[in-house]
Amino acid sequence: IAQSTCEAELSALNTGVVEMKLVETLCFEIGIDVTLRMRSDSLSAVQVTAKRGCGRMRHLEVKRLWLQEETKQKRIAIEHIPGDVNVADRR
Repeated sequence: IAQSTCEAELSALNTGVVEMKLVETLCFEIGIDVTLRMRSDSLSAVQVTAKRGCGRMRHLEVKRLWLQEETKQKRIAIEHIPGDVNVADRR
């Protein structure tokens, strides 16, 4: 159970990136080079992935912080997208 909306968004980013990594592996196997780019409308979750450690958010599980290493090593780009242009939020 997430203790904050940021943690919930970070959990969703983790799940999405894990699935993207699977697709990346499949593409690699058939000879297609892909660049992974994830977008989130949660600015706080995007900022957590861009820094080292959890700062004041000490309740985060360590497994959520692997995205920091992925972004640091430039294996994935995690970008902010405003909520009003996020197609996932359209009704």
